[in-house]
Amino acid sequence: MAIWAGPQTYYGINNVSDYDDNRLYTFANMAHGKTLQFGCGHQVCGTNTHISCIYNLVGGYPHSVLYETGKACTKNKDCTTYKGSTCEQADHLCVFTGKPPVPGGGENKMCRGNKEMTDPGRKAALEAHNKRRSQLAKGKVRNGKNPNNKNLPTASFMARMEYDCEAEAGAIAYASTCAFKQSPQKDRKGYGENVFVYNAPNAVPADALNAAAKKWWDQIFLDGINWEVVFKQSLRDKKIDQKGFTQMAWANSIKLGCGVQTCGLKSFVVCRYSPAGNVLNQTIYPIGDVCSGCVAACKDTDGLCM
Repeated sequence: MAIWAGPQTYYGINNVSDYDDNRLYTFANMAHGKTLQFGCGHQVCGTNTHISCIYNLVGGYPHSVLYETGKACTKNKDCTTYKGSTCEQADHLCVFTGKPPVPGGGENKMCRGNKEMTDPGRKAALEAHNKRRSQLAKGKVRNGKNPNNKNLPTASFMARMEYDCEAEAGAIAYASTCAFKQSPQKDRKGYGENVFVYNAPNAVPADALNAAAKKWWDQIFLDGINWEVVFKQSLRDKKIDQKGFTQMAWANSIKLGCGVQTCGLKSFVVCRYSPAGNVLNQTIYPIGDVCSGCVAACKDTDGLCM
């Protein structure tokens, strides 16, 4: 146990709310705040003894919350992660005796024909896209790395994305190839695509998709794009790849579908978009007053066209 906990003492933790340090993997499994159960075993092999412990949740997922920060519990109402939990006064730990959640589990009612994705994963992908598109539409996204840079201009039209089961089926099929790279455009006619390699197997879809969306979107903070927000050849061929961001920000991309598949010790994340974005010499989105280009309804609160 001391060896498993040791990396934290040696390397330290930068941010427990955004865990992303594989050196701390063993410690992360021990310290994960939502883990409820574990079991251990040992086997003597010659002159060595091998010890293994299994936990009901994986603690070392990239970009996950390792545990919630704050004061330790002193009363039952402080324990809110699992409904019905109580606070054990002696060690200030929350105790839950109900049924543990299934790792990666969740309903599958939105796309019943696709069994390898969950509704929580679908909702996470959709929310991750629309939340960021809303920020962009309202002019709240900085253009480039420098914190003093101006924000990108507001969008007169930015579609609210909707989840699409057909796009998802294609994304799952390609994710299962474990290619770890974007598919040939001829193999996905009409669809745009973003891909991401998640550094853990058997990923909870929602966790992997949130990490992927953050990685793609944050490309805009590595370097700025042209103020006309046009997908020029210079942007397409840029050394700093920003095509993940531009596809997420493509105003006319309305439908979204994603897949997550385990590939060895990693997970391959694929999202597909329709209509496809990243079309050469077209605008990523039209510049103008928020919602002024919406044909139907628009929510002023998020700036997305319905």
